[in-house]
Amino acid sequence: MRSRTSPARFVALLDGPALGGGLELALACDYRLATARARFALPEIKLGLVPGAGGTVRLPRLIGLRPALRLICTGNSVEAPEALALGLVDAVLDPGDTDEQLARWLRAHPAKRRVSALAPAPADGEPAAAFDDLAARLRSKAPNARAFAACVELVRANLDRTAAECERAETQAFAALAASPEAAAQRYLFAATAAAKRANRQLPGTAAPVARVGVVGAGTMGLGIARAVAQAGLPATVVEPDDAARARAQGLLEAAATKYPPKAGEPGLLSLVTWGSSLDAMGECDVVIEAVYEDIDVKREVFDRLAEISNTSYLEVERIAAVVPDPGRVLGMHFFSPAHAMRLVEVVRARQTGDDALRTAVNLATALGKIPVVVRSSYGFVGNRMLARRSAQADALLLGGARPEQVDSVLTGFGFPMGPFAMADLAGLDVSWRNRQANGVVAPAADRLVEKGRLGQKAGRGFFRYQGRVGQPDPEVKRIIDQVAAERGVTRRELSDTEVLDRLLLPMVDEAAQILDEGVVARASDIDVVWANGYGWPKVRGGPVFWAERRGLAEVVKRLDELAELTGDATLRASGPLRERAAT
Repeated sequence: MRSRTSPARFVALLDGPALGGGLELALACDYRLATARARFALPEIKLGLVPGAGGTVRLPRLIGLRPALRLICTGNSVEAPEALALGLVDAVLDPGDTDEQLARWLRAHPAKRRVSALAPAPADGEPAAAFDDLAARLRSKAPNARAFAACVELVRANLDRTAAECERAETQAFAALAASPEAAAQRYLFAATAAAKRANRQLPGTAAPVARVGVVGAGTMGLGIARAVAQAGLPATVVEPDDAARARAQGLLEAAATKYPPKAGEPGLLSLVTWGSSLDAMGECDVVIEAVYEDIDVKREVFDRLAEISNTSYLEVERIAAVVPDPGRVLGMHFFSPAHAMRLVEVVRARQTGDDALRTAVNLATALGKIPVVVRSSYGFVGNRMLARRSAQADALLLGGARPEQVDSVLTGFGFPMGPFAMADLAGLDVSWRNRQANGVVAPAADRLVEKGRLGQKAGRGFFRYQGRVGQPDPEVKRIIDQVAAERGVTRRELSDTEVLDRLLLPMVDEAAQILDEGVVARASDIDVVWANGYGWPKVRGGPVFWAERRGLAEVVKRLDELAELTGDATLRASGPLRERAAT
């Protein structure tokens, strides 16, 4: 760049977001000044890439190896005050005449300073050891293992290589990663998420202002929603008639407030969340989100007195809206647990839902920092409807010869953070059992475990046995499954990991084709946004639709038919909508 050879000083004045190449351009200047609105990040790792314009060279030399590693390997952004503390910017200008402040600053700093000529600032303590320790701690949360390893190597290279050598290595790493399937998947997801957000901005209707949100129910989901509302700076009123449940939720909120104190000048969680014991407390709420037990009669009883918004996981919204005088104001907001952390919200539009109500819910979800995906009302919506196909096969795999630890290992090996049986133990086997009972669904192995009091982590035993939160295979589970299989006349056999993976994931692809055929979502990519942000689908694999299309839909149809023939399970046979998509 010209700043390397020119005798003139190059100063970047940053007002707003400086992300990726924008920040790298600023790093090539001699100095960086920012307004309070500025925000900085090198988010390339979230696309499966490394910074490609000198970011891994100049940032470590400006702020030090470890701070640079944290920013580069997480892709997270920092605000202007933190950037000043790190040394990323040289000054944060006061509101007012920035031109005059810039002129005064330039007069006080006449010297030129090339960032690439600086020596990397050493980390606290032993540089190499401290660097490796931080890298190890960041690795578990890396969105792309290959890109993460490249980022670590490039930042570490600044210890003993020249800036020119480091820049050449960065260019080579960027080119190699840009051609990788993992980066292609992450770029696809980025575009898919952008498409969903763009469609949300183009929705008809006028959003109502939301100054206070009501939440009915203070269980895990209700408290999580209230916390998400408060974290966004909005007041929340939580109604919970059970005194013990309300006290327990208040204690959890106090613990969260202690662990995550507010920034200076911002209200805290405790000041934004108020409690009530009856629905009368909802009078001043602009939106009410119901988060009670997943039972149609219970929900309709609540909605007999409410006419706002419902949170539900499976139930069709029309059945809930039927009891209110104005069903146009009712829709579904399906949050994911933990609701204060998970980014996805399925916004479920019923046949009667009005445009204004839909726009209000989408805007509220966006204000909470969520990714809202609009879906049409149907049983299970998108995510849980596909999950039901996977869950049915997971139970069938157990009867057919697989073990819980094999099934979980196959999915975590694919990239999921948890397998289905560890997840069921964490949620509580009685939760899914109640849902099955309410809908006439049978899962023989899981149902038998519930009958024997194996309810998951909270009981110390479920599909696994627990000492603390770590599950271990339990011989008793093997005996129970063997007994259930014998009672049902199932011939058990050894199952390969390939068969296990295909039986878990390919039925989901088939269900996705049916969801698209029914018009439950507007775009195929919306299905991938749902699964990548709500269900732990590994982002380096794009999503169920992306993954299936890369495998080849004709191959997916063929494999499903083979599995149906092999197992005698007609539900595995490819559906008409999937066959049509494969043919075209």
